[in-house]
Parts: sequence; C-alpha cells; structure tokens
Amino acid sequence: MSDALIICEKVLASKKYSMLYSPLVLRVCEGECKKHPKKEQLKAVKSSLHTIYGAYGFGEIHKKANRLLDSLGSWQSEQNKSGLALQKDIFERVLSLHASTRERMTYLTEFYGFIFEHIGSVESVLDIGCGFNPFTIPWFPVKGLEKYYALDIDKATAELNNRLFGLLGKPLLASCVDIVIETPPTAVEAAFLFKLLPVIERQAKGRCIQLLNEINAKFLVITYPTKSLSGKEKGMQEFYSATFEGMISSATPAFRLVAKREIGNELVYILSKSRSYM
Repeated sequence: MSDALIICEKVLASKKYSMLYSPLVLRVCEGECKKHPKKEQLKAVKSSLHTIYGAYGFGEIHKKANRLLDSLGSWQSEQNKSGLALQKDIFERVLSLHASTRERMTYLTEFYGFIFEHIGSVESVLDIGCGFNPFTIPWFPVKGLEKYYALDIDKATAELNNRLFGLLGKPLLASCVDIVIETPPTAVEAAFLFKLLPVIERQAKGRCIQLLNEINAKFLVITYPTKSLSGKEKGMQEFYSATFEGMISSATPAFRLVAKREIGNELVYILSKSRSYM
C-alpha cells in the first residue's frame, strides 16, 4: 500500500475528517506525499485539509443543525405566516453555526436582491462548495426554484441539506464533489461559487478558469471575500478584483460581465457566457 493510501486511511479514521469526501482526501494525500519526506507527510496533509475544510468551524455543528431541524416538524403542517416566521428563525440559527454563512447573515436580503435582479427568476441552481447556503432559500426574492444542486466536500453537510430539501418539498439533490478534479455536468440556469475560487486556485493553479468554462450554466455568480475570517482586510478586495478581472478578460471563449458590486464582506460578480449552454 502506498504512503498516500496509508495516510488517507488514517485521516478518514479521525473524528475531525471522517465525513470528508474520500476522493478529495486521497488527492490531497497524494499531492503532499510527493512534496514532503515521509515523517512530515501526515502533518502536511492535515495542514492542507484544515485550510480547505477545518477552518470553517465544524465539529458539532451538524448535530446542532439537525436538532434545530427537529423543531420544524410543526411548521410543515401549518404553512402560514407564523410557520414561515418559525422557519426563518430556525434557519438563521442554522446559518449562524457555519463560519461562511454566519458573516453573510447581516446582508442576505441585499445580497440576493442584487443577484436575482440580474439573473431573474430561475428554476435551477448549482451551488458548488455550498456549505449551509441552501438554508438561505427563504431569502431568495423570487419563486419558482425547482432544482437546487448543492455540492460540498463534507458528507454530513450533504445529508443535512438533503434533509432540508425534504422539508421544503424539493428533490434531494445534495451530494459531494472534489471540484478541483471534477466538474458537475448538470445543466442549470445559474451556478453559485461563493468565496470558492481562491480555495480552488491555491490547490490547482489555472483550475478556476477551466472550471468556469466547463460549468454548464447560463449565469455564473462568483464572490470573493473582502475580509479574512478574522475580520482583517489585508488588501483582499484590490487583489481579488485585479486577479479575477484579469483572468476573465483574457479567457477564451469570452465571458460577459453582467454586474459587479461589493456587498457586506463579499465582492460579487455576475457573468454570462458568450454562448448558450442550455
């Protein structure tokens, strides 16, 4: 058995990383084993996985989220204004558990208002690296969303999102993917890539533009963080703006920039493709 497989098994046997998508863990193990001597390989793998996954505050958050969903049983039968208020209150508490969605909670209405102003009322969404983002569906300012493909690297997150979709009466379309090496083939009207591209590019230089070209969507909604998780700016907006706009301006085939705005702690881009994928 190779060093990468041995380390992969050790990592997946640990409590912290047991729910990670195994093809991703193996890819990281193979990459780090090529770069480091044997005695440093496990440490390097865990460091890399922490950057990709562990820094976002996991641990008991899925258990807490599932307990919150347990309290929604009565809402399904009510289907009235008080039921909707209960739903949003519970969903806010779920969103606050995840570092990425927690910081977006203060500007959700403005965030989705801007996005759907430009993409319109869509029936299908592909959310790559979704985390707990499906719990923001009640803040979408449009109706008619039929299919929400929610992709993440964490199996517990996928299971939680499918439980949510079941409660909302939607198809169970949450699953796992290693987006560095896999491109979802599903055709959708809009693809969300929220704060994802920097994570991808750190792992595989050049993968971002390849992924944007391969995604089968009419609109691409991409955001970059303007502050770190600790709240520091560090010139992130200027850096990401220059990097991303330079990347798409030289892309072939070309992308059309539909809209751009800084909202809260995110720089939001909405792109359309020069050719139809639908």
